[in-house]
Amino acid sequence: MTDWNSIQELTKDVNAIYKMAYVLLGLYTWEWWTSLELELDLLAGRKNFKWPMLFYFPCRYLPFLYLGSFLSQAEGTRHPVQCGAIYGITLFSGIGSAAFASFNLSLRTLALWQNNGYMKILVFAVFLGRWSLVGVLAPYSFNATWTKGVGCIQGKPNLRGNIILHIYTFVFDLLFFGLAVYKIIGDGTTKISFPPRRQEQTGRVAYVLFNQGISYFTITSILNLISVVFYIINLNMAMAVVVAFPTNFIIPLLACRMVRGLAFFNREKEDIGFSSPNRRWPRQHAQLSSIRFGTS
Repeated sequence: MTDWNSIQELTKDVNAIYKMAYVLLGLYTWEWWTSLELELDLLAGRKNFKWPMLFYFPCRYLPFLYLGSFLSQAEGTRHPVQCGAIYGITLFSGIGSAAFASFNLSLRTLALWQNNGYMKILVFAVFLGRWSLVGVLAPYSFNATWTKGVGCIQGKPNLRGNIILHIYTFVFDLLFFGLAVYKIIGDGTTKISFPPRRQEQTGRVAYVLFNQGISYFTITSILNLISVVFYIINLNMAMAVVVAFPTNFIIPLLACRMVRGLAFFNREKEDIGFSSPNRRWPRQHAQLSSIRFGTS
């Protein structure tokens, strides 16, 4: 029977995760390099910078910091490193990338609710609540120590805090996806047809939001629930995060794809963004589509 807590097994598991991290870094770099169109359009002035971009860019670039800080721990297998500082950066960037990914989903729900004031308060309250968990987990990150041949090891990992964090993320996404579904289907104020007719622009935007929301919520829910299972099993330090680690990379990748997909939705000169000076859109249309981050 495998002794999961032996130095030999722990070393093997840690090295496997480091190799996975290099693969993920390569994949994310390729994803970034092949999807620079939105950034280039903003720099060239072909699209206007809108306030939701303040949350898109952290979601897009924090995974680089997350993967970089995680891979810097690999140096600890050869010589001593500042494990506490590295773990702190990894914690901040990992939680941050997933938090901004969820926040981008909630912004889409806010758009469907036509920027309702109560919804704004709920969105920002839940978002700030997630960041409060950093204060709970941070003390456990900075007590990491260096072990020869293995690298950085946390003295006493806060598994309960990590479980709460993933459950919080699941509930966060469930709440705002449910509110989006209710707004589209339940209250009847936002009309949507399946598939939407071309002339029903508002319905088409809602259709895209709905489809993307289903895909995002399904994948992230499965990943977060599997992460919780591995935290509960807790075979060893490495195996406890074997799913949570790639989850903090996959979730922001999906969220950024959703944002870009909607930003470039319907490019045949039928803008679904904010009202332009030479066009007048209905009030509901403009509010619903305000989640788009630039105009053509």
